[in-house]
Amino acid sequence: MSINKEKPILFSTDMVRAILDGNKTMTRRIIKPQPSMTSGEFDSWIDKTGTIFCTSTIRMPIYCPYGRVGNILWVRETFRVPNPYGKPDYEFKADWDSYNTGINYKWKPSIFMPKEACRLRLKITNVKVERLHNITDEDAIAEGIEKTEFGYKNYNNTYPVKEFMGGVTEALQSYKSLWIYINGKSNWDANPWVWVIEFEIINK
Repeated sequence: MSINKEKPILFSTDMVRAILDGNKTMTRRIIKPQPSMTSGEFDSWIDKTGTIFCTSTIRMPIYCPYGRVGNILWVRETFRVPNPYGKPDYEFKADWDSYNTGINYKWKPSIFMPKEACRLRLKITNVKVERLHNITDEDAIAEGIEKTEFGYKNYNNTYPVKEFMGGVTEALQSYKSLWIYINGKSNWDANPWVWVIEFEIINK
């Protein structure tokens, strides 16, 4: 795997805003397929193909599909082309205020964004593997959850997390609500193994 190889990665509009604001420096992505084991920790090492992970009990190597430390991720985000004729002039939903998202515009899903429209590239600074529920307060904040004057955002409704989740650690519960909003409650309850990818912006 070339150290300069670029791969695409999708982010929601909220998370693009968090990256641009410098509040999001890591992302968690579900490992597919899930390792077929119920216990044991992951070991990792690096060779010419990149960072390799395997469990201590089952020596079956898995490779991070997003790359290794030093690789570049180019961000796909929700976009549109105001003028479909002539040279494309791209606009991005993340540039709109969260309360005024250009509701009358026809936005295109991030999966369809071509590389030529990319305005945001991220350099991978660390890759690790862990269970989803092992996320810490510090990592939950680094995931870019939004903090309001009332507390961390509940992504399942418009009120602070504390008022709807028993006042448990707010940062973790906010991230939980974000994960459930994107992936569903059953996925959170399954506590899957995830890639934990840390990054820094190299252009914006």
